[in-house]
Amino acid sequence: MEDTGPHGPDDAAAEANRRPAPWRRFIARAFDLWIGGTIFWFGLTTVFYAISLEMGDAFAAQASTLPFRLLDGVINLMVMAPIQAAMIGAWGYSPGKWLCGITVRNRQGQSIGWGRAFRRELGVWTRGYGLGLPVVSLYCLFRSYSRLEEDGITPWDEAQDLVVEHGSLEGPRILGPMLCIATVVGGILWTVSARFQPMAAGY
Repeated sequence: MEDTGPHGPDDAAAEANRRPAPWRRFIARAFDLWIGGTIFWFGLTTVFYAISLEMGDAFAAQASTLPFRLLDGVINLMVMAPIQAAMIGAWGYSPGKWLCGITVRNRQGQSIGWGRAFRRELGVWTRGYGLGLPVVSLYCLFRSYSRLEEDGITPWDEAQDLVVEHGSLEGPRILGPMLCIATVVGGILWTVSARFQPMAAGY
């Protein structure tokens, strides 16, 4: 008879799904931030242009300055925190996590609710991304990566007593992470080319 007890195949599969997958989680988060940030900034720019052409032009000019670009990551993380919390709290995943086969639930396998998910997002924002501040963010990401690899859990998941599972990426499921990577890399290349175009036109 097949063993389905505490050390059976079901438990082995669950244990395998809970193994750390820092790069998959990073890709999922990067996809969410990119898509969410693009929608937010496009919507905000549209609002300013709807008010007046001059206001839209002034906002677009301000958005191209170095201080604004440095704060872009901070604003993106701040705006996305409650939105991410709503999705993860209700469904256990965001669009990026769904594409990458990642779920966040409590130890009973249930949805965690907005409040708990928001506290988790605050942990990601502060301890995982260092508020999105340049240099600080890289340091925090490296520390979070090391912690996840060593302990198998991030500080924000441990603080909320949450379980993060990573589903199999066999067969067509591998297309989800590939789509996330292609979207983020393509978006970065498009942004860089768009910002350097005005500089090239000046020569």
